[in-house]
Amino acid sequence: MYDVSGVFRFLDKTITDQYERQSKPPKSNDQAVKRNVEALERLLSELNLRCDVRSPEVLSRLGNLTMNESKRSIISPSLRHQQKEDQLLRHKRNSVLAEQLVHQRLRAYDEPPGRTVRTRSKKQKIIGDVHAVPFGCDKRGDSEDGYLRLCGACQAIRKLPDEFFPPFINEVVCDEDKACLYFYDYPHGKCKQKHMNFVVLKNVGTPQCQIWEKFNLNVRVSCECFVDEMSFFSKYV
Repeated sequence: MYDVSGVFRFLDKTITDQYERQSKPPKSNDQAVKRNVEALERLLSELNLRCDVRSPEVLSRLGNLTMNESKRSIISPSLRHQQKEDQLLRHKRNSVLAEQLVHQRLRAYDEPPGRTVRTRSKKQKIIGDVHAVPFGCDKRGDSEDGYLRLCGACQAIRKLPDEFFPPFINEVVCDEDKACLYFYDYPHGKCKQKHMNFVVLKNVGTPQCQIWEKFNLNVRVSCECFVDEMSFFSKYV
């Protein structure tokens, strides 16, 4: 069986689009029926089928089909199936996201205010694996552009877990020697690790149903020397 109504709608859509582009007025219903009859006769001739398409019953059916508003697009079964899968996928993503938001709000209401403050002030644990760059360290006392380095620092690459993007982050970490500004073999300062928040993406869904959200990642960016407030060097700061 052939979807004759689909053929009519396709012919109506093609001719309607052509006439809309040429800014011509639409044809009457009788002209549309005549056009569909001629198209159906050519189609049946190509299929080697015989049918009296000019009988009153057929003309009445063609008139009812032509009076219906033609659809603006014809979607193949495979495309309709893909659209249904996309709709289901979006529904799953929205369901997972809504469930996570509900849990987050419930945890926020259940936790006392003091506990929330302590959690925010707590430093973020290092996420991922850190790999030091070979020969990427600058030692304390090294000269650079006429200045001496106060703290030793090394280049490192942090590999984030699979649910993060980008997968790699460059970092600058403090060397093992945490003291600085020596005077008579006594350090008057301390090297401290400085951090900055970088926005990365984190998949809070599953590998099959990915939901990417922004995530503030604490990244080590420098190693700075801080002078002891009780040291006589503090008055030169």
